[in-house]
Amino acid sequence: MQNSLKTLVKIFLKIDYRDKENSGKRKFWGIMISYLLANGILAFNNFRVFDKESYIILSFSTGLFLLTLIVLNDFTNLFFTKQHSDLVKTLPVKSSDIFTAKFFSAFSYISIFPVVIVLPQAVFLWLTDYNLLSLIGFVVLNILFIYFITGIIIFIYSLALDYFTQKAFYLLYIVQFLFFSFVMFSSSIASRSILADKMSIANLWFLSYTPQVFFARGIDNFPVLTVCLIITGGTYFLFYLFLKNRYYSISDKLYLIEAKTERKGFKFPKFNFSFIERYVLRNNLERASFGLVKNGILSSRAMKLRLIPLVFLPIIIALIGVISNIPNLIVFTPKDMFDVTSKMRVQMVNPSLTMTLILCIRLFYTNLKIADEGTPDVKWIFSSLPIYSRKYFLIGAYKLMNVYFIIPVMIILFAIMCIRVSPEMIAVNLAFIFAVTYFINSVIIIFDKTLPFTIESTKYNSVSRFGEIMLTVVFGVVIFVCQIFIFENVIFALITILVLIATSMLLNRVEK
Repeated sequence: MQNSLKTLVKIFLKIDYRDKENSGKRKFWGIMISYLLANGILAFNNFRVFDKESYIILSFSTGLFLLTLIVLNDFTNLFFTKQHSDLVKTLPVKSSDIFTAKFFSAFSYISIFPVVIVLPQAVFLWLTDYNLLSLIGFVVLNILFIYFITGIIIFIYSLALDYFTQKAFYLLYIVQFLFFSFVMFSSSIASRSILADKMSIANLWFLSYTPQVFFARGIDNFPVLTVCLIITGGTYFLFYLFLKNRYYSISDKLYLIEAKTERKGFKFPKFNFSFIERYVLRNNLERASFGLVKNGILSSRAMKLRLIPLVFLPIIIALIGVISNIPNLIVFTPKDMFDVTSKMRVQMVNPSLTMTLILCIRLFYTNLKIADEGTPDVKWIFSSLPIYSRKYFLIGAYKLMNVYFIIPVMIILFAIMCIRVSPEMIAVNLAFIFAVTYFINSVIIIFDKTLPFTIESTKYNSVSRFGEIMLTVVFGVVIFVCQIFIFENVIFALITILVLIATSMLLNRVEK
């Protein structure tokens, strides 16, 4: 590799693995550890519920979604220089070297995650039969499959950016929806077999047509493994040639889209809940934060695109459950563990819906911290304002999320699920979820020092955000397990809800 190319690769890698406040190493290892823990729990759940064949297929599927979401979410940062493009073009290097360096640095960055994704899955596969050859085949084919599907999707995404630039970004939301549908599918099956023998999904008719099954056959079949190697390598070779020829064309189109977006704007329905705001905002700092964040969301296309999918995701899941009327898709009944005929017991909503709602609520809050790429470096604005309490400022921003997003979503969910389930049962479940998340966020606010719109939207922060999603899923599992015992008695459930809300309100009133 030429010296100039090596230098460019090193420059891009340094940009990839750092932000303005961190050298990268400590943050990198923190993300890796959180990924290992969260993915380990997901792998354990699949290992506990499904047989070996089903476990392998689900592991392949989990890996492809995890890496694909990371790559699509950061595609322009990974393969295009974005803010650094003008600076890099002034360097005495060939244009082809700039592309090649960016391509290699992007895949150096991507290559870390398949290992972290596969490692916990491999541990539990080893525990099934202690077969070393099968384990090695699983690791190799799993990584190959993750790379193959990711390569196919980013190839399609590149074509869409070249020919349908303005519509290409919808592919990310399609993949997100498919991922959550996959999580809902696997968790729904798991919830129906908590105490049963290990289940198999091999009898599902559509599985034989999926690439997961084909790659899984290569674990014990060398010719299939060879074919998998060839098609994976061929996919990236074709992607490399295409992107090399269209690199600067796509780059120019991306910047043109960003410029048009800033001029044109993005229409969004404006709701006015001022009559509620008068009662929920306690001081001028909360009012200032509430108004600032509200106007920031209305004026930012990126913020709207982050928040809108979170509104529809739990609603879509609830609609699927109501329309299909599949048993246990809305209501969860832990049979054989408790007396389900007890009049004092409260039925629970399905864990997939509970965890999705908890995840969306948490993401409503965390997405407020991410800055719009068009307006970076806003920290100096906050430092120049008379903010005497960061806690009250954050409370004002969180109350905006509650008033305009979270509570309306819960009201819609209540109306939808009342079609199939008693209103009292739905009300208690939604109140419990709100109380738990309200309490968790009230505790987090005490230690949180990050103001809205102050975290750079770089790929490092995007990966951190995805790591937080995985940890939120883990917390959702813990909350659901606690809910099983709490809902044994309706009085105990109501007392728990009241205690959580009262404690949260007291925590929010105590000044740090």
